[in-house]
Amino acid sequence: MLTPRRTAIRAAACLLTGAAIGILLARTAAGSAAHPTQAATLVVGQQLFAADCAICHGPAGDGAGGAPRLDTGLESFPSEAALAAFIHRNMPATAPGSLSTNQAHAIATYLWLLNHSSR
Repeated sequence: MLTPRRTAIRAAACLLTGAAIGILLARTAAGSAAHPTQAATLVVGQQLFAADCAICHGPAGDGAGGAPRLDTGLESFPSEAALAAFIHRNMPATAPGSLSTNQAHAIATYLWLLNHSSR
């Protein structure tokens, strides 16, 4: 059963996915190199974020759930790969290490774009 909070999280996640994909497509159209599967990875990452991360980090990664913000402040990670490795080892907080390498990579791709989309 979906609670009102879960419904709100899913709605926000859908909006964020559309925005993130729009940004990715705009960058690709502007000549930025994009891996052919990046859009698919981004969608999977957003879906995983909504299911596994948003309850603590907020539906927009804004820390609304009490955990650290993820929509900004990832500068301490030198690369998307470093972020993925951290996620793989440490997240979710309730079951660290339970995400596969591919799942952690997809979430990192989503968060990396979320953090670097306005730059």
